[in-house]
Amino acid sequence: MSDKSPEYALNITRFSRLSRIRTLLTKDIALCRYACSGTLCLIISSTAGYSLSHLTPMLALLFIGKAKPPMSLKKALPIILMMFIIGQISLFVGYHLIVYPLVILLLLGLAIFWMFRLTQVPEPVRLLCAILLVVIPFTCLTSTAQGEAVMQALIINLMVALSVISLMFILIPYHPSEQPAIVVAPVPAASSHQLAITQLAVVLPVVASFYLFNLSAAITSLIFVIILSFDPLVAQSKKTVALLIANLFGGLLAIAAYNILVMSPNYLLYVLISLAGAFYFALGLFSTRPMAPVYHTAFNTFVIILGLVSTSTGSAGQAVGSRVIFIGVAIIYVVTAFKLLNYFRPRRVMND
Repeated sequence: MSDKSPEYALNITRFSRLSRIRTLLTKDIALCRYACSGTLCLIISSTAGYSLSHLTPMLALLFIGKAKPPMSLKKALPIILMMFIIGQISLFVGYHLIVYPLVILLLLGLAIFWMFRLTQVPEPVRLLCAILLVVIPFTCLTSTAQGEAVMQALIINLMVALSVISLMFILIPYHPSEQPAIVVAPVPAASSHQLAITQLAVVLPVVASFYLFNLSAAITSLIFVIILSFDPLVAQSKKTVALLIANLFGGLLAIAAYNILVMSPNYLLYVLISLAGAFYFALGLFSTRPMAPVYHTAFNTFVIILGLVSTSTGSAGQAVGSRVIFIGVAIIYVVTAFKLLNYFRPRRVMND
């Protein structure tokens, strides 16, 4: 037995090292899939230049992240079909009820509330439904033809995003032992209704302002407000300052990348900058830091702003400033509104 003890200990050591290497490789595989998916969507959208193509990477990031389930074409097709049906419902509302703004706002408020409330439905699906239900009737204010064009553009963007993610899961297969995500503390059933009301109280004033004043120039900010309102870290006012700084940092990094590309307009440089930014945020997201989840939100801001300026025409240099300001205002509004509402809500309950 004593002769076998050193060999046994050596085998245990080797097995331990192999286990650590396997864990690191599994983590790196998920990290590479996340970064490459965001980069590929950003490159395809900016190269193809189809309508609203800057939304493709943003939609892709809804379905891929730390320990999110694998996506395949078999799963993607029902999602696309469901979004097409929701789009047709939104067009019907835009066609027939757009002349009754109060009725539309009441219906939208009810629909948005249930998108927040139905937590049994996967978050990306509820978020996409909310975006379609809000944006498509809003674009019908200009013309019904524009509403149809926006619906088609959103469906095309979703198809491209899900196709890219499905391809990345084929090229970089999912492993069951991939690191679990940092989970936000679940909301108790008794509090989920109140949380949905709080989320609605943040989103509905923005939606009403867009509809009443026809703020079509800042529609990306409206979409971004809806996306942020579904983020559990934002909605529960977790890491508020970190979220605010991360979003602003992602925007500033996108502006820096844009300025570099203006000085040296080169396609290969654009690809390398996009890939470097994606891996920077992916390394932060897949780290063990307490602030790891905010890197996903920062990456979202990065791809939205970089996608906006890279798919714009020659007037991009003049428009980038206003677009960044709109998105910055949306970030500050959502984070501050949730912080204030969550601060006063317990005090009100105590007073009662």
